[in-house]
Amino acid sequence: EFLENSYKDYKAVSALLAVAEEEVILYSPPLRKATSAVGIAVEGGGYYHVHGVSEDETAEAADDDHEEDLWFILMQACTEEDYT
Repeated sequence: EFLENSYKDYKAVSALLAVAEEEVILYSPPLRKATSAVGIAVEGGGYYHVHGVSEDETAEAADDDHEEDLWFILMQACTEEDYT
């Protein structure tokens, strides 16, 4: 609901998505390991198998640039009026 409430403000939704993308990158590998530890198989598919960074050999992920792309979108959307 919080994200949905930002949909009317391009800059707000861009910032929130950039932060969310960082969280996905940080927490996907530990969550993948934790789900495996309790007997839930995630290898070979599923959300946690495809999210994270490409350097992680335990996943098929390539989210490396998503966060940076979103920050660039936000920077390009900001105008002088945003700083006054």
